[in-house]
Amino acid sequence: MHCTTHRTASHRTPTYRVAADAGGKLWTNNNGTWIEQTYLGPNQPFSATAVSADGSVIVAGTAPGPLFISVDGGSTWTRDSSAGSQEWTGISLADDGTVGVATTHNGNAYTFAPAGTRAPSSAPTPAPTVPVGPGQGSLSPITPLGVGNWSASAVSASGAQMLVAPASGELQVSTNQGSSFTAATGTGGAQLWVGVAQSSNGSLVCALTTDGQVFVSTNGGASFTNTTAGVPAGVTGWTALGAAADDFSVLVAGATDGKLYRSTDGVRTYVLWFVCACMQRAWMCRR
Repeated sequence: MHCTTHRTASHRTPTYRVAADAGGKLWTNNNGTWIEQTYLGPNQPFSATAVSADGSVIVAGTAPGPLFISVDGGSTWTRDSSAGSQEWTGISLADDGTVGVATTHNGNAYTFAPAGTRAPSSAPTPAPTVPVGPGQGSLSPITPLGVGNWSASAVSASGAQMLVAPASGELQVSTNQGSSFTAATGTGGAQLWVGVAQSSNGSLVCALTTDGQVFVSTNGGASFTNTTAGVPAGVTGWTALGAAADDFSVLVAGATDGKLYRSTDGVRTYVLWFVCACMQRAWMCRR
């Protein structure tokens, strides 16, 4: 995690990564080689990213603007404007990249299915040599949730289980790939949610609030327990969350004081991991 305004995303396999910043640049990392994707258009205000487990499907959201989708590891890109210009706040993908959830500010939460034939990303991908194509729309509003200010999402490896967090409200859980959602229990009702993470099999869920609370579920989000007691003294708010292991044995959270904290005991306690010289850094931690 760098002390910059970059938004970073990495999936459970740490070989494949995506990094983007609000200044308009996006990079892909395959086996340690960072490549700038120069054909997504100048000065794109990137706000959210996600990548499939094998690195072939990459999704980048802008604020405001469309979603950019690559199904070949960044060699070519399409622009999905089927939802119009949105302020994308979060993107999550199933392991194979065929199902995803994207959230917006003052809009809908969406499910989407990146289309096309995907090629394995086994070698560094060169920057594309042609402009971004128009693509085909694949975004479907999650009708049961309606319009809202959505802040984050999480998807299990299979895509069957989904979580959508509002900036203010009740955490929403689906066990049928977004067909229906129910409000989570044990979270104290409406909260100011800022980040959610889910294990590969969907059973473990962690959710953070802007005022420093931590909620953990061991049953796929059906019920939660407040584990804020394990948070170090002085942490008054969170800005981001990312799980680096399927069993949550390693979990990283960004705090509003510019520090990163790491939990290695199943989200029972946190220890200081990294200190950023710039205060109130808007971290984005992605698995």
